[in-house]
Amino acid sequence: MRFFLYLLFTFFTGFWLNAQELDLSMAIFIGPNKIKVGKDVYQLDQLNKIQLEKIENLKIEKAKEAYKYSLSHYANNQLNKAVNQLNKALALNQDFPNAYLLRGSLKSELGYQEEAIKDFDKVLELNPEDDTPLIAKAIIHKKNKEFALAQKSLAKAIALDSSNHTVQSLLFQVYLENEAYKNASKFLEKRAEQDPINPETYLSSGNIWLKTKQWEKAEQSFTKAILINDTLSLAYTARGIAHYYNDKKTEAKLDFEKAIALNQAADIAFNNKGKILFDLGELSLALEAFSHAIAINPSNAIALQNRAVIYLKLQKFEKAKTDCQKAIDIDGTYANAWLALGNINEMLRMPEKACEAWKKAQSLGIEVAGNYIKINCAGKE
Repeated sequence: MRFFLYLLFTFFTGFWLNAQELDLSMAIFIGPNKIKVGKDVYQLDQLNKIQLEKIENLKIEKAKEAYKYSLSHYANNQLNKAVNQLNKALALNQDFPNAYLLRGSLKSELGYQEEAIKDFDKVLELNPEDDTPLIAKAIIHKKNKEFALAQKSLAKAIALDSSNHTVQSLLFQVYLENEAYKNASKFLEKRAEQDPINPETYLSSGNIWLKTKQWEKAEQSFTKAILINDTLSLAYTARGIAHYYNDKKTEAKLDFEKAIALNQAADIAFNNKGKILFDLGELSLALEAFSHAIAINPSNAIALQNRAVIYLKLQKFEKAKTDCQKAIDIDGTYANAWLALGNINEMLRMPEKACEAWKKAQSLGIEVAGNYIKINCAGKE
């Protein structure tokens, strides 16, 4: 009897809903299958076809509204609130690629990389021709050092738009971080074919040859960059470094001086000029060059360590120690600075601290530090 009454109630309620005109513009979604209009709550299966179509349109509008709120929260750096609004938008409209894209970006920024990639994959499912989620996925993979996955995403992005320079640059960065120098060189060769008068291409190529210690090729690449634009201070500095390691110190010194003439703020050129002067035994001039580099860039740890070595030779141990300590404060993994600090502490008759510094240098890969430890640090564990 109760079941029969329930059926009658359902029938007449449905008949009444079909007969009346609900103001669905005021509807509030309170669940996946429920709406609230005024004080009344309705199941969606109680509505007629026309009302359901209106509800679907309303869902899309409400989803857009939530998306706009998310953009406002994002602009105010309220990332979690933005994600909450996007969750609402996607609960209302599961075919909303922009919402998935933004939520993925926010999740990535908040550190939820796997969830971000799922959102980007959903964008690709909804819009396979969009390269933006592929680029976003590649950035995450690159950050996680998943270089093969990053390259795979970027290859797909390039297939969609081969003229996208952002994608090209990102792929090059992936090659460099993965130390895939052969791929990076081929990439630059293609770029040089497409644009043979772009000096940046030859600078990048030269830097790869420097990393792989192919000094002649590095010299050639930097020379090409200079022939295209002879006002590039950085190109002269880089070629000077290649000359230096190729045992062409006269040419190197000339290049560093040219770099400085073009750019008085070229701290790297000053530092490298100082190295050549040091090799030639011109300590006062080397000290002056290193001091110029440090004045330009107080965070140049290499110049600080180099000046410390000169102070050590000049027996100005406290100054040497100050420079070495500054270099280590800037870069705690700078092995040569730890080695020099050990030597300075030994001269200052601080054997325990000398041993500590040498051991740190040894742990960072300086083999000669092991000899100092054997000779000077027995029983000082």
